[in-house]
Amino acid sequence: MPAVLSGVDFITCGGTLDSTMLESDALLIMDDELCGMALRMAEGIRVSDDSLALEVIHKVNYSGHYMAEPHTAKTFRQEHYLPKLLPRQPYDAWVKAGSRSAIDLARERVQEILTEHEPVPIDVQVEKEMHDFRELVAARTIDDFYAGEQEAGQDFGEPQGYIA
Repeated sequence: MPAVLSGVDFITCGGTLDSTMLESDALLIMDDELCGMALRMAEGIRVSDDSLALEVIHKVNYSGHYMAEPHTAKTFRQEHYLPKLLPRQPYDAWVKAGSRSAIDLARERVQEILTEHEPVPIDVQVEKEMHDFRELVAARTIDDFYAGEQEAGQDFGEPQGYIA
């Protein structure tokens, strides 16, 4: 949440475990849902003539309630993030429905995606370039890998546009 609220554009390591040594499809689905919640929070509260709904406030006044108002029904789902994985029903209903946890629901969603997804074919030229790059990287020695880590291969000069 702090990263999203600070304005980052990209968060890595979705679905990772064990210091990013393992990947979990189910955890990736759960992380996606958490990111959705964080993004909705970062949007903040929408304030406009429509969202303030002053005419509805005047109509309902202090003696009624807003739940039966068409404006509430129209805007309610836009203002809340409704998670798909986190159980939200009362405990008894959750038990009656099978007591499935968020991770159980995430695993089910993974299976749905894997069953239903039809990948878009990759352009033949792009696929060839990816294959060639993979072959290039696979042919490197460990010394080639570490060469960029040596001090001689680093640029420790002053950053461009640096003002002292």
